[in-house]
Amino acid sequence: MATSMEAVGVASGVSKRTLYARYPEKSALFHAIVRERLAEWSKLAPFDPVDGLRPVSELLSRYGDNFLAGLRIPEVSAFYRLMSAEAPRFPELSRELYTDGHDKAVRHLAKGLEKSMMSARLKMTDSDAVARAFTSALIGWFESESMTRSVGNAESSAYVERLTAIFIRGLESW
Repeated sequence: MATSMEAVGVASGVSKRTLYARYPEKSALFHAIVRERLAEWSKLAPFDPVDGLRPVSELLSRYGDNFLAGLRIPEVSAFYRLMSAEAPRFPELSRELYTDGHDKAVRHLAKGLEKSMMSARLKMTDSDAVARAFTSALIGWFESESMTRSVGNAESSAYVERLTAIFIRGLESW
């Protein structure tokens, strides 16, 4: 992210003065980019509505498939890697990506788990921890598997199926 505002202006066909009028500093431009990309990507791999009518296993499977589909979008994957690498230099951007991306997805899953468990008349003690653990397992698997090769839809779905089965077997401890 060592790009100058002048270089950004040239690449986008906008004068440096116009760029600074809209974004007084580089961090404001980066924040706008993060917000815009997250909004755009959410259209590509949207979350299912949380209605509480699905069984927990179906909810986890659909969430996992959608989450990994989002990570498999080349631009998303590249941006995620960039933000991870630049987190020490731009902690506020990483925090924004976390809050509006990762944490939003976790909260969505936690809410769905609570509703599904309630409709099945099962007790849910820590939906947030379950949602975070499931999401972290997805991210960890994707990061390690995609380091040296492309991960396809069938392979992702197979992993989600195995992960869901593991979580369902532990359901009584939730």
